[in-house]
Amino acid sequence: MKKTILLLVIFIQAMCSYADVFNDEIKLPDNYKIKGSFSGELSGNSSFHIVVAQDKGKKDYELFVYKYADSEILFLNKATYDNQPTVLSFHSSNDVLTLIVSFQKKRKDYYNIVDFNLKTKKVSISEDTLNENALVTFRDKEVTILLNGDKEELIATKIINSKSFIKINADKEQYDNVLFNKYFNATIDVINQNEYVKNGSVKNRKAYYKDNILVITKDKSTKGNEGKVHDTSLFYFDLNKTGSNISEVVIKGSNLPSISEYNSYLLDDKLVQITSNGKNAFLLIHDKKGNKVLSNIDLVTFDFTKVTKGKDFVSIEKFLKETKKKKYLTTITLNKTKDLNYFLRVDYVENTYSYNSNWWWWHQHMFMMQQQQMMMHNNVPTGFGPSLNNEYEHYFTYEEEENFSFQLSFDINGNLMKQASDNTIYEVIDKKQYVDELNDDKTLKHSSSCFVEGVFRYVGYNKKEGTLKIFNKNLQ
Repeated sequence: MKKTILLLVIFIQAMCSYADVFNDEIKLPDNYKIKGSFSGELSGNSSFHIVVAQDKGKKDYELFVYKYADSEILFLNKATYDNQPTVLSFHSSNDVLTLIVSFQKKRKDYYNIVDFNLKTKKVSISEDTLNENALVTFRDKEVTILLNGDKEELIATKIINSKSFIKINADKEQYDNVLFNKYFNATIDVINQNEYVKNGSVKNRKAYYKDNILVITKDKSTKGNEGKVHDTSLFYFDLNKTGSNISEVVIKGSNLPSISEYNSYLLDDKLVQITSNGKNAFLLIHDKKGNKVLSNIDLVTFDFTKVTKGKDFVSIEKFLKETKKKKYLTTITLNKTKDLNYFLRVDYVENTYSYNSNWWWWHQHMFMMQQQQMMMHNNVPTGFGPSLNNEYEHYFTYEEEENFSFQLSFDINGNLMKQASDNTIYEVIDKKQYVDELNDDKTLKHSSSCFVEGVFRYVGYNKKEGTLKIFNKNLQ
């Protein structure tokens, strides 16, 4: 009898050392201090949520990982780190959630790969890898690509899970410091094309990944004999090959005597470019495989009856006048429609705009910035407003933003269609508005969020109750 009681006590203690889960709430043991949370989507309507906590006694950090599905929270397992970790990327495949976790060791950046089996709850962790000269990270549905390099070498690491990852070197006979300086010596925006892209990037360097091929694009304007020459250079890194695996293509845009705006966007084998100077504007659609111009549209003389216009769009002349102002930047994006045509959207944004392809990373970045600010201003009170109770509901208010955009559609051959079709493969969601609303909510601390089928899901910490709670908000 005593042995049975002793075993029961040991079992209960072991369970409590991880965390208590009650319906949609998570409560960590008292010896842990919560440092942050991270959220991401899985298949269907399920998601995963990570609580980063520090053991007050041991001073190490734990990643407590949970799965949320069918309104229930399931604790998967945890991973331990000496220094505070951050999630560099994640993906899932065959019932395995794979995290790429970065951390510092002896003042150098490292990462390891952590697998959580969604059925057996088993965890598998790779060895630590030095993360020198990190350039960009590509996150696909079932794979993550890390690109590292300098003027002498370029290396892509393709990560499937903790036991399956390979490194592919760019051909050293082809790669040199000229290519590095052209494509990699400035910030690059990675475009996530596994979702609807509303405005995209305003940077002149963008990165894309599809079918095991990395593409870096660079927009450039130079002086020529007939005014300014505008072009987009494309750098290809074919991960299917070990030799002769990089190449470069330059696609010319429209020439104008002067220029205020130039931008481009790549999807599949279609590259679109927009060039404007306040009075004139041209839209070019290219087939990048044959470097062939499929359509060359003079927007000033174009028949705008074929164009779907935003509610605040007045005229192309007004549009061009506004985009010439320094406070605005022109954006252009392509999205695939369900009938396999292309939906092209042209808009402008304020010059403070920044493209975010990973909203989970955005939360993580904001949290790290807040931590740094707290360390610098540790005398500032840390209160965050009234506490919550279990009946508390979060109400999001939505203000319809101005829409000066115009849209048109074209088929696979670049032929313009009579009417723009916004029946895109990926649902149109204003993710920034949801995330901004959550970030402005001072009643929650250590919040993070993700988007699953029809739902904005987020987790937040209730300091008074000492619990983290998962909320669901239907998308509007």
